[in-house]
Order: sequence, then structure tokens, then C-alpha cells
Amino acid sequence: MHESLSAMARSKKLSLNQLCVSLLADGLKAKVQDPEPAFFEDLRALSLQLKKHFGPTLCGTALFGSYATGDATSASDIDLLIVLNRGTPIERSLYKWWDDNVIWYEGATLNPHFVNIPDDAERAGGLWLEVATAGRILYESGSALTDLFKKIKELIDEGRVRRYTSNGHSYWIWR
Repeated sequence: MHESLSAMARSKKLSLNQLCVSLLADGLKAKVQDPEPAFFEDLRALSLQLKKHFGPTLCGTALFGSYATGDATSASDIDLLIVLNRGTPIERSLYKWWDDNVIWYEGATLNPHFVNIPDDAERAGGLWLEVATAGRILYESGSALTDLFKKIKELIDEGRVRRYTSNGHSYWIWR
């Protein structure tokens, strides 16, 4: 193996160390295959479990981040937005309940993000803007999420808010 890596390094005009660093970085960033439909069904089933626990305080759930955009790598986690109504306090006890009760068998770590639905789209923060543009609704009670995401997209289309990127990270500026 050492000989073949050394030969590859010479052919690329790299040191053996540089080649190994490059190969390791590429391997860690290897894109995972697009999730199977069963993956989304499992997330929808989990959403129904959340509905059973939270009842009418659950407005909906949405997948966001690299699994929603199709950019997941072997190092990616799964980001799940859990939207609760405005009157529900977002407290540490929600995450404690999650840790004690939610079992997820898929390969990647499933990270819950408990949030309250904003009063209106013009008061939505960056997380909401990202999820509205590149997220995937898994469950909703009524149409509050769909309506909010539609309004956010309209605000973006009108130029009222704009997305910028700096050093690989997105941020939004309201006009």
C-alpha cells in the first residue's frame, strides 16, 4: 500500500503526507447516496410520534440541512425542525424528553431543533429563511408551515430579504 500511495503522490507532484491528507479529506466528505423513500417514511412516522406526544402544540416538522438539499456526506447529521405553537416555551426539558424517548436507528445522528412558529414571515430569522428555501415539510397540522414558507419565498422574490455567503456560511439581510 505504501508503494502505491508513494507512486500516486509522485504522479500528482505531492508529498506522501499531502496526498494522505487530501485522500482523508475527500473520504470524510464523500457524499452519501440520496436517501431512500423509507428514510422519509421513517421521519414521517417519527413526526406522528411527536404529534402523539405534543398534541395540538405541534404545528409541524421539517427536514432541513444537507439531507434536505441532497448534499449530505458521511459526516453529516440529520436536522429536524420541530415547530411548536407560539405559546409553548422552548426549554431544555424538550431536549431531555427527546433524549429519553426518541429512538433513531438510521446511520446519521438525528438532531432536533425545537422552535416556535414566528408571528409573521417578516419577523422570521435566518433559520426560517433557510428552511423555507431548502427544507422539506414532513408533517404539518393545518397549513401554517406551508403558508409561512410561501410568504417567505415571496419576500425573497420581491427582494425584501437577500441571502449572502461568507466563508461558506449563509446569512440573510432584510431590506
